[in-house]
Amino acid sequence: VRFGGALAVSSATIGARIIYEALGLWGGEIVFPALTFISPIAEAIHAGMTPVFADVDRGSFNMTVETLDRVVTKRTRAVVVTHYAGLPCEMDEILMYCSMKGIRVIEDAAHALPASYRSMPIGTLRSDATFFSFYATKPLSTGEGGMIVSWNDELIKECRRLSLHGFDKDAY
Repeated sequence: VRFGGALAVSSATIGARIIYEALGLWGGEIVFPALTFISPIAEAIHAGMTPVFADVDRGSFNMTVETLDRVVTKRTRAVVVTHYAGLPCEMDEILMYCSMKGIRVIEDAAHALPASYRSMPIGTLRSDATFFSFYATKPLSTGEGGMIVSWNDELIKECRRLSLHGFDKDAY
């Protein structure tokens, strides 16, 4: 599997915001599970998107294709899938559904390390991008910080540019 790369960021919150901008997700709707953290939602609002909430499965506490399908409209541009408490969502189903609808998929893996889905580590699936958190309350903590990962090297390059205030080279 080809892997595009990774980018260290100051937090998962900023990682989410950079991904939204890099994917050009201005306007329209973005779906979140009803059980998630507020910061990716707040960043979507700052990016001019309308958050929509999908119910979660009572057994896994995760969004499913069935709960997602109930809220997707023609205005849906993206879905942020949260792997709740390290338990991955059924990503094959979600990725196939979103691919058929032309909807971008972003994974919120803030609590997902070291989870895997069908023997694939979270962050290596075929979603558009994944963001991780390294905050003090996370499974892997550095006290602060986050990471963006994607199989798409062009997306990682755009995320890097956006993380440097729009510059395509660092100060050195």
